[in-house]
This record gives sequence, C-alpha cells and structure tokens, in this order.
Amino acid sequence: GSRCLDCFKWRLLKTAKFAQSRGIEAFTTTLASSRWKSLEQINLAGAWASAQTAGTRFWDKNWRKGGLQERRNQLLAINRFYNQQYCGCEFSFRGQAVDSKSESAVDSKSIADSHSK
Repeated sequence: GSRCLDCFKWRLLKTAKFAQSRGIEAFTTTLASSRWKSLEQINLAGAWASAQTAGTRFWDKNWRKGGLQERRNQLLAINRFYNQQYCGCEFSFRGQAVDSKSESAVDSKSIADSHSK
C-alpha cells in the first residue's frame, strides 16, 4: 500500500546517500527479489531516491525472472541463510502467517511487541 511506497522511498534514499558518500554509482535492494512486495513500488522508490541523490542510479533489475529467483533459493540453501518472509515492518509482522512446522517459526505478536517498545 501507500505505507510501503513511503517506506521504500525512505530506505532507498538512505541507501542512495550511503552509496553517494562512498563514490558508488549503482544501488539496489534485496526487496526487489521478494515476491511479497510490489516491484513497481520498489522501482518507483529507487528512481525517486536516485533523482534525489546526484551521481547515483537505481539498478532496477527484475530479480524474480530469468532463473534469478531459483538461483537465489539455491544460495539461501547452500549458505544456510535465513529467508525472512516479510519486509521487516511492524505491519508486515502482524500480517505474516507463522508456519508452526518451521524451525525458525516465532510468534509474530511477540516480535511486533518487542519492536514497539
């Protein structure tokens, strides 16, 4: 929703400024590989952040096509990376269904409560 777009803008502006401060031209986000988030909103936010930050450009690669999603899943498994099923915001916590069979399943309400303190 509109909250997501605002959040993406805020996050990507911080990323663009970080890149700019280190002389890095291109920046992107792992959110672009998430099937739960709007790629259109992410790309809009990235383009906006780049326009606010001279000398940077947002790399708007579609990480969900061309075998990249499968490659991502392979790397997660090989490296035993945690695969977060939400973007990280409080509202996403509350909407996330917890898989009780998962080793990493946690009570989303307790996480959301701990973040609101």
